[in-house]
Amino acid sequence: MDASRLRILYLTSFFPFPPHGGGKLRVANLIKRLSKRHEVHLLALAWSEQDLSAESQQEALRYCTTVQTVPHRLARVPAGLKSLFTGRPYELNLLHNQRFQTAVEQKGRELSPDLVWCSRIAAAQHLPPNLGKLRILDQHDLSSYLWDLMAKGSDRWWVKAYARFNRILVRRAERRLYRAVDLSISVSENEKELTREVSPPGMPRLVAPNGVDLDEFPPGSQQAEEPGSSVLVGQMNAMRNVDAAVFFSQQVFPAIRARHPDAKFYIVGGSPLPQVRALAEHPGIEVTGYVPDVRPYIERAAVVVAPHRMGSGVKHKIPIAMAMSKAIVTTHKGAHGLDLRDGEHAHITDDPERFADAVSQLLSEPEARLAMGRRARELAVERYSWDHIVSHLETAILEIFRRKTRA
Repeated sequence: MDASRLRILYLTSFFPFPPHGGGKLRVANLIKRLSKRHEVHLLALAWSEQDLSAESQQEALRYCTTVQTVPHRLARVPAGLKSLFTGRPYELNLLHNQRFQTAVEQKGRELSPDLVWCSRIAAAQHLPPNLGKLRILDQHDLSSYLWDLMAKGSDRWWVKAYARFNRILVRRAERRLYRAVDLSISVSENEKELTREVSPPGMPRLVAPNGVDLDEFPPGSQQAEEPGSSVLVGQMNAMRNVDAAVFFSQQVFPAIRARHPDAKFYIVGGSPLPQVRALAEHPGIEVTGYVPDVRPYIERAAVVVAPHRMGSGVKHKIPIAMAMSKAIVTTHKGAHGLDLRDGEHAHITDDPERFADAVSQLLSEPEARLAMGRRARELAVERYSWDHIVSHLETAILEIFRRKTRA
């Protein structure tokens, strides 16, 4: 096969279509653009009826030559307990599937792929030896880093203890799994450096941040803004988003309401946990639950907030808000992996009082909001469009592929 057109077997422990939130957005956008020049075959675990639906399968087939899904049940408590007795990390227990393992082996024999692309270590654990000419691990959530952050950030002793224990297991698994691949991809320079400890010496390590589809998320009309409104977008059963929603609602929003009595805060995202739903009892806070399209909520908001205090990777909500020319207030954790300058592209602070001050100031100054949103959009166009990210990533991968196959 022409070295500029590869046969790619894409392995992921979740079904990426439709791409609502987090890892799904990354995988779907990578596949959409890789499929323009390469032959992509998707093999994924399916967690829900929606994953297995004809609509979801057809959406994937718009971009993939073949699509195969393996049903999987998430057994969280058994996965946690199993890690105590087997020495395997929680996420590898949670997402291991013997039928998926067999399907990978069968698909590998059928395709003889040039490139095998593994999304996170949960998919890489199913990788058999010698499959593919080039094997990639896209670690878009660096597992050991996540558990380290949880150990440091939780105020519950048993969570700290389990997080420290599981981090040791993850680190051990990462060392083993990185030796099974030829190339790793991280979402930021910081996380790329963190992989140095677990990747073999000399292994190529690339960076590809999470980006945004500029056509899908164009700037909205300033006239559509609801005065005094702010919005947080994200899956509301993910602890990083749950913590962000609770933190902002309890420690930031009351100070904003004191200065803007009619202020509104919209929490937009599917599967809200009880502690998130309870926030709707506070004056001015609305919890929407799942919405089919987040764009109207972002367009309507005067300010987009990302008050995240935990988690790794690049938060998709930030590039999306940038592309839509929105004024953003976030934490350093929320801005992680993005080249945002405080006060120019966004306000960045971890202090609740300063966070409230920044939001309040933007609510009071329409011209400042407009100018910050315009600068954020310019940066998104320059650095964070998926077309730009995948083009650079593809060029690097093709060069590594050619070197490896010539050797």
